[in-house]
Amino acid sequence: MGYTPDQVRSFSVPEFGDILDGWKEAHGLKPDEPMARSRLDELRAKYPDTSNKTDA
Repeated sequence: MGYTPDQVRSFSVPEFGDILDGWKEAHGLKPDEPMARSRLDELRAKYPDTSNKTDA
């Protein structure tokens, strides 16, 4: 996005959200476009949730 780490740290959450929405729009994405279910399934398969697993 072209910002330094110090600049990013100085942004409020709403400011960063607005910047992110602008970046998405500039790159052809709708700011509020939800993730496609197929993409979610793909990510879940690639990165399974192991946080609730217990050793038996």
